[in-house]
Amino acid sequence: MTTLINDIKYALRKLTKSPGFALFTVLILALGIGGVTAMFSTLYTVMLKPLPYAEPERLVMARTTFDGYVNSWSAAPDYFDFQEQNQTFDSLEAYFCNPQDVTVTSAQGSERIKQNVISPGLFNTLGVSMFLGKGFNTEEGPETLLTQVVASHTYWQQRLGGQKDAIGQAIVINGNPLTLVGVTPPDFHFIQEVDLWLPMRPKALNNEPRRFANWYILGRLKEGVSLAQAQSDFDVIAAQLAQAYPDSNKLKGILLTPLQSTYAENHRGRFLMLCIGAGAILLIACANAAGLLLARGIGRRGEMAVRAAMGASRWALMRPLLSEAMLLAMGAGGLGVLLAVGLQKGLLRLMPIETVLLGGIGLSTPVLWFVLGVTLLTGLGFGLLPSWRAQRGDLVKDLRSSGRGMLTHGLRLRNSLVVGQIILSFLLLVVAGLLLRSFTWLQTSDPGFNPQNLLTFEIPLPGRDYPGDKRETFYARFLQDIKALPGVIDATANSQLPIRDPWNNIDIYAAQNPPDSPASGPSANQRVVIPGYFEAMGIPLLAGRDLQVTDTRDSGRVVVISQQVAKTLFPDRSPLGQSVFINRNHDEPWQVVGVVGDIKENNLFQPAGDRGTFYRVYGQQRPGTMRLAVRTAGPPMTLVPALRNLLQEIDPQIPLSGPRSMEQIMANSAVSYKAITVCLLTFSALALILVAMGLYALLAYLVAQRRRDIGIRMALGAEPHAILKTVMISGLKLSVIGLGIGLTGALALSRLLSGIVFGISPNDLLTLASVTLVLTIVAGLACALPARRAAKVDPMEALRYE
Repeated sequence: MTTLINDIKYALRKLTKSPGFALFTVLILALGIGGVTAMFSTLYTVMLKPLPYAEPERLVMARTTFDGYVNSWSAAPDYFDFQEQNQTFDSLEAYFCNPQDVTVTSAQGSERIKQNVISPGLFNTLGVSMFLGKGFNTEEGPETLLTQVVASHTYWQQRLGGQKDAIGQAIVINGNPLTLVGVTPPDFHFIQEVDLWLPMRPKALNNEPRRFANWYILGRLKEGVSLAQAQSDFDVIAAQLAQAYPDSNKLKGILLTPLQSTYAENHRGRFLMLCIGAGAILLIACANAAGLLLARGIGRRGEMAVRAAMGASRWALMRPLLSEAMLLAMGAGGLGVLLAVGLQKGLLRLMPIETVLLGGIGLSTPVLWFVLGVTLLTGLGFGLLPSWRAQRGDLVKDLRSSGRGMLTHGLRLRNSLVVGQIILSFLLLVVAGLLLRSFTWLQTSDPGFNPQNLLTFEIPLPGRDYPGDKRETFYARFLQDIKALPGVIDATANSQLPIRDPWNNIDIYAAQNPPDSPASGPSANQRVVIPGYFEAMGIPLLAGRDLQVTDTRDSGRVVVISQQVAKTLFPDRSPLGQSVFINRNHDEPWQVVGVVGDIKENNLFQPAGDRGTFYRVYGQQRPGTMRLAVRTAGPPMTLVPALRNLLQEIDPQIPLSGPRSMEQIMANSAVSYKAITVCLLTFSALALILVAMGLYALLAYLVAQRRRDIGIRMALGAEPHAILKTVMISGLKLSVIGLGIGLTGALALSRLLSGIVFGISPNDLLTLASVTLVLTIVAGLACALPARRAAKVDPMEALRYE
């Protein structure tokens, strides 16, 4: 202990004599440690930290597989069969895949809130006790159960005034009064945030077609039952269902996975990529610090030789530099923790992560242990090699040299460290460059419609107050009034607007070419539109005619299909006039009257027409909620107050819900990709800075060590430009080696990058050339300053040096 204390005191004295070196090294290492800590802290919160439920290790998700393809959702009748027949779960629950916007009416007016439908036992399965009330009561019978509702703690506080006597009050949802029977705890979060939970209706859902997969299934394993045993149990049930219902379940299977890992699946890829990026920064920082410490150790070889001559062991010779390295690492670790807090907050703002995963973010005990471990490994990583290298050498030669003639010691090792930094930074820059090019493609590629100056919102109409014809009359009048507003160019409506309201794929196939099996038939996105939709949205009509006001329930059923659906269903003939069946309803075919261009319906990452879309007219199918799109001459959001006033004049009980511009929607749809791109670009910028520092430090040290030799050469007639050229070449040579190896590595990684690159090739020549050019320029600038300094050496002053 005395020896350790003496080593620390000695290391502190040496570092205080070189404050610039100490501060520079601490800052470099703090960037690496802070980045890695932020990544691990977020990774731990999202993927490793136990979920805030009772015995979360027993909670399991059951997901349907279609011929091996995993779908998170299952059919309601399948769920009821699994619930009744399984032998391995204490309970098996379900919740709807997508929270719905509903209208809540009170004395203060109407508002749109989020609700979801769940099986009544879900809260008990999760181990959640109500903050108020007892929750759903299944003992009073199904009819009473369906009149109950559970509210979130936030809704109870903000909408119900936080009143303790709120239990038993009526909440009017879409015109139906329901009784509040429970309020969830303030810290309860589950998948998506919603305001209200309603119980599912087993009687109605049991009659749903088994090909409609709309429900998540969650269960709690029985005590002592393994996941493998439960999987075998469910496999048997799935096989029985496939025999009993071959039309819908022939290719269906079931996959059981722990709830924790199911949550983490959506984030595993992006966090792995960011962790690799942060780890690369830490490696570059360690290599940089190791190069500095190595140079410092070489400069102290005379001191080492004196110690060795006095009988010091090799370990005793290594301890001074190793102690300095550990002190520098500890200082960097402390600063890195502060950086990690800010980095983690910024990262979580950028990334859309389910609220349930964000409970208790910050530097928890496991994260602090991780910081300590990384700090110690960092100190050893960049300190062990230089300290070991510094104690090796010729004792007599080092004593005679007194600091001269040592410039070749460790030069190859320092060169290797610089080359390694260039390789890592090249790979980081290539990945970041590809993501940036992909993100640019996502933002600029043609979505198939015109998103500029397009305001979107939805208008829900309660079926009780607005039956069929009245509903159609309302939308017709409202759209007409909107078009009369100043600054409005056009207005239209759709059951689901592109990007804003994705999915809803439905079976559709040519009447003359039915599929061999129900599971293998074609499907496409279904949309119900108001006539004039295609013109208002800027979707080109390629063949046939548009949907018209005269297309009503009394006329023949008509449908307009996208170009991709036309190619799929009618590859060898014109689709116009052909008949199709929709949703396997063979009562009456639908006639194709038009073909329109493909658009990006579900997200920006898929090419236009990836699945295809078919459009039905509102006069022949009347959904309760329509999404409106209003094209304006100016900024879209400025029209919202006028629209609210217009709606109040028609019916004060109907809310205008979710007004957003289409450009904003499209930007938000790529927010995760943007977050990864921004983070990797930041890492790449740090890597460039560290590489420039490493290359500069190496050449500056060499120039300082060779100052006497440079002076002699210049005294013998060497020109300054020759000295400048020599130093520049020595630095650029390392850059060329690093770029060559990095380019080879980038080409080898192209297959791994194919899944994250959109619109361009993983071997994009522009990206590779740009990264090579940027690194070459940075390396040239890093070499230029030491080279200019060498070219300005005064021969007489250099000869008097030392």
